[in-house]
Amino acid sequence: MNIREYNADKDFSIIKDWITDERLHAMWCANRTSFPLQQESFDSMLKDIADKCGDRPFVALDDEGNVEGFFCYSLNNDTNEGMLKFVMLDPAKRGKGLGREMICRAVQYAFEDSGAAAVQLMVLSANSRARKCYESAGFKERHIQEGAFTFEDEVWDRCNMVIEKDKAQTDCNPWEQISLDDYENHMSLDSVQQLQKMNAMMKDQFATYPVKTAMVLGVAGGNGLEHVRPEKYQTVYGVDINDDYLKAVAKRYEELGDVLQCIKVDLINDFAILPKAELVIANLLIEYIGYSVFQNVIRQTEPEYVSCVIQINTDEKKWVSESPYIHAFDDLDKVHCQMEEDVLKEKMAEIGYEGIMREMETLPNGKALLRLDFMKK
Repeated sequence: MNIREYNADKDFSIIKDWITDERLHAMWCANRTSFPLQQESFDSMLKDIADKCGDRPFVALDDEGNVEGFFCYSLNNDTNEGMLKFVMLDPAKRGKGLGREMICRAVQYAFEDSGAAAVQLMVLSANSRARKCYESAGFKERHIQEGAFTFEDEVWDRCNMVIEKDKAQTDCNPWEQISLDDYENHMSLDSVQQLQKMNAMMKDQFATYPVKTAMVLGVAGGNGLEHVRPEKYQTVYGVDINDDYLKAVAKRYEELGDVLQCIKVDLINDFAILPKAELVIANLLIEYIGYSVFQNVIRQTEPEYVSCVIQINTDEKKWVSESPYIHAFDDLDKVHCQMEEDVLKEKMAEIGYEGIMREMETLPNGKALLRLDFMKK
């Protein structure tokens, strides 16, 4: 994703239909401009905030240069605090991690280009989707203004959220805080059974393709690595963001010797350091980095084959199964994206991969694991 300044002549016709109803419009701009969006009133609003606060409008672009998001940004020189306003995303792109990615890029711009020490924004209490997105990008609640806005018979609070530069640099990914014991104990419960099912799937993933190098993204404790045959594989990379997981993997699979190489990587920010691999295995991983980051990872590693497992949920609000360990995963809700088979296929096709295999494994509680394999065209 790239960021550039908004061009009214080119961009308004693209974004004008993103706000689809009056309630959403009120949550987005507190009725600062007309609904549906009209260019004259929209331009007037942008001019007003530019004159008063120095706001500049920006758009977010995908890798092909298509506009997929919009926001405004200004810097208060007295407080050295930046302000994000009027954040919106193409509704066709929601639920894919792109909103979080855009906010992170905006914050990066604020810290690196404008020199802000912190960035703040306002979100109305009715806009829970937006608040979740901001939290996943590292924003924290600073204060609440109760009853700040009324829409029809609803009364909404206004929440001020902030991210500070120093804290943003040290903010941990939720996966760095989950112990391996909690993760594996939860995943192996009879009511969950994901560890067992994925182990069987990984056996086939390692065996199916004529490759000598493989990369396991989100390797966790190494479940499935016992199926790596050293006579077949020269190198298997175990990639994770949690250093404790990788230490456990290295100890558990010492017998693999130099074949197993563990790499600590934040895939969202540091994918460019990944080595090449002929096979990439990504099981229950794309949910936490989003489609576009996964595309970046695949472009970087240039595999011939990609084998993914995504979770299919009947209840999107309860995507983590009930268990004694469930609260260990509370913060994952901030970074989790619901996966869709058709979208994943579309995103893989965009970067030159075609589907070659589909396999479903049912789980307790109405969930399922869906394996989708791809080959470079």
